[in-house]
Amino acid sequence: MDKVAALILTAGASRRMGSPKALLPWGETTVIQHLLKIIRLVGIKETLLVTGAHHDEIQKANAGEEVQISFHPGWELGMGSSISRGIQEVEERFSDVDAVLI
Repeated sequence: MDKVAALILTAGASRRMGSPKALLPWGETTVIQHLLKIIRLVGIKETLLVTGAHHDEIQKANAGEEVQISFHPGWELGMGSSISRGIQEVEERFSDVDAVLI
């Protein structure tokens, strides 16, 4: 089976929402915690969060999780730049993966 890494984009400012979407409540947890649980359930081990506007909050909320975090200083350039940054980081950190789930 191919080795897959997960790339989660959490870099945006969420201006219209008013708070980081990744940290919104989802049942008994948050959106990001629920997503990480699902990723683990399907067997994906390598996970990278690309952060930006709310880096400190997201990093703190995911302390202790088996996830790597990459701050994207150009997060204001949009989702495409966050995807590009994330793919570059995945290639560097998880060089043996065959695919990336975004």
